[in-house]
Amino acid sequence: MGHVIDDLLAYSRIGRAAIEARPAPLEPVLDHVRLACAALLADSGGSIEVVDPLAVPIGDPTLLDTILLNLVTNALTYRRPGSVPRVVIAADTVASSVRITVSDNGAGMPADALDRVFEAFVRLATDEDHPGTGIGLAIVRRSARLMGGDVTVTSELGVGSTFTVTLPAG
Repeated sequence: MGHVIDDLLAYSRIGRAAIEARPAPLEPVLDHVRLACAALLADSGGSIEVVDPLAVPIGDPTLLDTILLNLVTNALTYRRPGSVPRVVIAADTVASSVRITVSDNGAGMPADALDRVFEAFVRLATDEDHPGTGIGLAIVRRSARLMGGDVTVTSELGVGSTFTVTLPAG
């Protein structure tokens, strides 16, 4: 119950502080994500690959950190049994937007659940398989929208998922 309360508080705090919309290079954010995920990477033998060069979005570095940390943590956590997680992060410019993709080789999700995964408390895994509160992807969507962007997902069961965060270009 404590985790649910903590995550709800985190969700409610998003957007209460002033959003600092500015060119936000992704390299420092990804350095923090790698550091924060070091234990998960070591435990799973997983890897994070960054495809260079990375486009620069307009956004708030704290919200970008929140988004990428949630997506990478999920990618390392929701993996196929017996597989070594591999996460690939890329960011390119498309028209006047930056498209950040976080792809994994994890468990994937059923097509009929893709519209719901960004809603609070929606969980596709059981607590026995993977403990969680179902708030993480709701936080990702709220953060992206506060910066004038959005997030979508494509996924295939047993193959993996790709989350695409679209933000204004820097």
